[in-house]
Amino acid sequence: MIQKAVEHLKSVDSVLEELTEKIGPVCVKARRVAVFQSLVQAIIYQQLNSKAADTMLSRFKALFGDGYFPSAEEVLVMHPEQLRSAGLSRPKANYIRGIAEKGFIREVPVWSDEGYRV
Repeated sequence: MIQKAVEHLKSVDSVLEELTEKIGPVCVKARRVAVFQSLVQAIIYQQLNSKAADTMLSRFKALFGDGYFPSAEEVLVMHPEQLRSAGLSRPKANYIRGIAEKGFIREVPVWSDEGYRV
C-alpha cells in the first residue's frame, strides 16, 4: 500500500520524484500506541511547549510507579488532586479521568456476530 502511495506522489510531484530517486525506497515503520495513551498524551501536550509537556508527562507516569504508562483503571483509582500534583490543570485532570472512564469500558474486547474484533 505504501509503495502505491509513493508511486502516486511521484507521478504528481516532480520534485518528490527526483528526491525519491536520489534517496531510494521509502521505509515506513508503524508505531502503534494504545489509544488511551495517545489521547492522554495529546491532552497533556495541549497548549504547552514540548519541554514543559515532557516534564509533566514524566511526572504523570511517575505517579504510577516505575515510569510506565498507566492503564485507564489505574487512572480512575487516583484522586484528581493526585493527578494535579503532576502539574496538570484541573480541566486536564478531569479530561484524562473522563477518557479513562470511557477507555476502561472499551478495553474489554467487543466481538461482532461474525466473530471479528470490533
